[in-house]
Amino acid sequence: MMMSSMCYSLGRGVFARGREDTGFRVLLYHSINSADAQDYLGIRVKPESFYRQMEYLYRENYRVLSLGNLIKYMGDSRPIPARSLAITFDDGYKDILKNAVPVLKKFGFTATIFIAPTYIEGDKGNPENYWEKWEYLSWEELKHLADSNIDIGSHSLSHRPLRNMAKEAMHKEARESKNRLEQALGVSVDLFSYPHGVFNQELKDILRKDGYIAACSSLPGKNDSQCDVFELKRTEINTQDSLFEFKKKLAGSYDWISFFRKSKR
Repeated sequence: MMMSSMCYSLGRGVFARGREDTGFRVLLYHSINSADAQDYLGIRVKPESFYRQMEYLYRENYRVLSLGNLIKYMGDSRPIPARSLAITFDDGYKDILKNAVPVLKKFGFTATIFIAPTYIEGDKGNPENYWEKWEYLSWEELKHLADSNIDIGSHSLSHRPLRNMAKEAMHKEARESKNRLEQALGVSVDLFSYPHGVFNQELKDILRKDGYIAACSSLPGKNDSQCDVFELKRTEINTQDSLFEFKKKLAGSYDWISFFRKSKR
């Protein structure tokens, strides 16, 4: 009880200050659809909640830029525009096309979708997992999105945790995913999202060698020019997040969680 009270107070304090510090935040979504009773991970956000969140960003003058452009700011050591953020989706669910993209277009926003090619091709790691039963985008739909101001990144080849794989297996997951996506979509793929959020230094080095310029973790927090671009932090938005909770996350109320997650890696 004491620990939970302390955590609440820490978060509440950050939110109350409303600090506008430097850097940018990357939002992490998965599925945008009606609730699924099996979704114990909370990775499906209701369309009406997603709309209200995007409307809030627009109303509050957040600058939604592509993740690639924000990486360029970091590489050039240029000041990152105030209130900048990027929007990302992991896994590539079909409902993104129907329920998220029209909302993004309405408010003039862009996003990056991270794809595991074997999922698009119907070869899933464990079809008993409820999230693997949800529909995925097709290659044709991905091509349409890539031609419509939506960036495509790699989520590995098979979506398996990569951290404990042999070195050559890591290379295969990184190289083949990049090659398949680039050949099928006719775009450059140089951004990566770690499956299940797990990574290590060896994997980061492999991504650099295989032509990636940055990679996203699932550690919460903001990013600035001093951050490791192969360990970008993201703020995950979940099904239970009210608009008030969304505002708190934007304000950094839960960024302290990153410290505890790092300590367990």
